[in-house]
Amino acid sequence: MPPTTASQFEDYYAILGLAPGATSEEVRKAYRKRSLDVHPDRYKGEDPDGATAEFLKLTRAKEVLEDDKARAAFENVIKARAMHKEKQGSQDEARKKMREDLEAREEEARKRPRGAAAPPSAESQRQAQQQAAAEAEARRELQRELERLRRTGRLDPTGRAPSSAAAASSSTTATPPLAAKATATLRWAADAPLSEPALRSLLSKLLGSAADGMLIALAAGKAVCELDVGACQALAARSFELAAHGIRLTTQLPPGALPPDAAACDGDGVSSRALSGGVGVGVGSLPPGWKEQPAPDGGQPYYFHVGTRQAQWTRPVAEEPLVEGEAPSVAALERHEALTMARLRKAAERQRQRAACTS
Repeated sequence: MPPTTASQFEDYYAILGLAPGATSEEVRKAYRKRSLDVHPDRYKGEDPDGATAEFLKLTRAKEVLEDDKARAAFENVIKARAMHKEKQGSQDEARKKMREDLEAREEEARKRPRGAAAPPSAESQRQAQQQAAAEAEARRELQRELERLRRTGRLDPTGRAPSSAAAASSSTTATPPLAAKATATLRWAADAPLSEPALRSLLSKLLGSAADGMLIALAAGKAVCELDVGACQALAARSFELAAHGIRLTTQLPPGALPPDAAACDGDGVSSRALSGGVGVGVGSLPPGWKEQPAPDGGQPYYFHVGTRQAQWTRPVAEEPLVEGEAPSVAALERHEALTMARLRKAAERQRQRAACTS
């Protein structure tokens, strides 16, 4: 994104059609309403490039106004511009009056002793320079905040890496951008609604800065998060803390990515943890195919199925196969869904590689 200059100043409130000082909820509503018409996946008009540019502008406005530090920097620019404009107006009036009283001012200047204060024209010029410097500093601070948001990926809703990162990766052998992302599915009781800000706050407590820029698709009783593989593994290691909040976690890693405990991941890159809020207690040996494994964080052990590579905290009491005519449990359905989606992605990746080899 090019630096913000005087000719390129963007009023993010005006872009979203909002009054200054609008709340975060008003920002989100305005963004949803305006972005629908120019979303790259929905736009059917004759100017897709213009629609994409407008969509990115709306996204930039939303992210700046939802981030406290970035919004403060932007409002400082607005204040500096307003003060500068007001000062210029007062200077114009002063110059007009000076022309009318030119003779009197010249006589006053001749009588003024040396070392006295500068005439009003020089003082006005000094104040104008100070105002311009203040506005320039406010713009630089806003630019720093925009760069911070851009580095986290929040200003690029298409998921493409920033140009600087792309230039750096071009000189080294790296995996495709999609291979570096994992998916975490969070589920909770439908009668206990969880807002996106509350969910982001919880994930920030668990992951710290790794939760910045995480893409979240929220639905009733469910959220799908796209995040880095390392952050996904760290979240899986602390899934028992999510369980304490009534949240069940299922993670899905890209092909070729191994979790810290390789046994908790199948050959297609699926890592799944079904949590029920505590350690189940069973009597006797484990069902066939199940093994008890130490947790990656040294906490409570988990149980791992050799055949399906399913990992869970609760002690298994019976297999849960998907048998025709039998109502499967939620855990079995989740395991089946995760395995199916991972194998479909792996098959698509193999097909893409074959097409690349033949072209």
